[in-house]
Amino acid sequence: MKRTVRSALVATTLSFALATGGAAIVTLSTAGLAIAKSDKANSGGGNRGGNGNGGNQRAGKSGGDAAQTGTRGGQGGQKGSSQGGTRSSENRGNGGGNGGGSGGGNGKLFGFLPAHQSGGNGHGATKSATRTSVQSAPKSAPRPTPRTDDSDEDVDDLARYGNSWKSRLDDGRLDTHPRELGMWNSARRSPQAIANMVAKYDASREVTGAGGAIGFLVWSHQQMAEPTTAYFDGLQQAVTDERITVGAAERLLDGSLTEDSFQDAVDALGEDVEVVDGVVTCAEGAVCDPEVLAALQEDADALAFLASEDGADLAGARDAYAEADADRLAAEALVQPKFTPGDPDLQAQMLADVKDLLDIEAIETPEFVPPVPDEPEVPVEEEEEEEIPGNTEEDA
Repeated sequence: MKRTVRSALVATTLSFALATGGAAIVTLSTAGLAIAKSDKANSGGGNRGGNGNGGNQRAGKSGGDAAQTGTRGGQGGQKGSSQGGTRSSENRGNGGGNGGGSGGGNGKLFGFLPAHQSGGNGHGATKSATRTSVQSAPKSAPRPTPRTDDSDEDVDDLARYGNSWKSRLDDGRLDTHPRELGMWNSARRSPQAIANMVAKYDASREVTGAGGAIGFLVWSHQQMAEPTTAYFDGLQQAVTDERITVGAAERLLDGSLTEDSFQDAVDALGEDVEVVDGVVTCAEGAVCDPEVLAALQEDADALAFLASEDGADLAGARDAYAEADADRLAAEALVQPKFTPGDPDLQAQMLADVKDLLDIEAIETPEFVPPVPDEPEVPVEEEEEEEIPGNTEEDA
């Protein structure tokens, strides 16, 4: 009965000691009960690391083992007072205290016991975190070989670019600085994105922002295909029918021959040349170049044919071609360098880059075929029948 009361008294004393801050640690030995004060967390609480089971593990050890038990300090506690501060600072945040505080509740449950650690020992969390950070460190990819200006391996470069916007360029790179491209940098987007811009412009016919300008440019070139083919075929038929010459057809197609351009050419010759009823002649007393007069006459005949009823279909094809070409010129005029828009050379270079990015190719037409001259008819002479000797009636 006395042993039971005494045990209960000891348990009560142990609970009271833990609840008041743990300044004194009660140790149970096999020989009996002995109360020993341990040093206050050698060098400032280094022995309070671990998972808070140091006091429980000390129970049942002899008083002579108190120093050894206090040093080991729970499951994997800090070893020795000289290492206590260092190890505690390494494990800060893992439930090991604040490296020297003897209370205050920092990192502890309810301010009394050390916070629970999931690791098997005092260093488990630190080692695990170190191993994880090493395994998850990003691996640097090897840099591609820089491209030199003297490289002739364009095919290899384009293969390296894959499906990027560089693969749509002739040499795999832009000649215009992206700073000058401005909003036209959007032309480097995917072909599907460009197709969406074209479809949006076709539906709205509004040039809004980079998407509207790009859609207008691509659309304008797409619309040139059909009228160009129709106009070329009409001119070729007029050449074949000898209504206009090949030279006049070429000038009509490239736009250098118009009513205004013809009148400007005549006015440049002054009073030396006269045009009456579509006939170009040299004025009386003037000296004219026969080749110049012949070229002017060809242009006058071509314009007269377009104005006639026979040339009505060709004139309609010309008007449709001119309307589509006006849209193309207006769209290309939007491609201007952002910081130096007045530089015509830079503008031409930038337009070429933008067309490369958008896969815009010039429409090429074949050469006009001149009419085949009629071959003169050669009269066929009738051959006289030769008499064969011995076939006459007298011979018979």
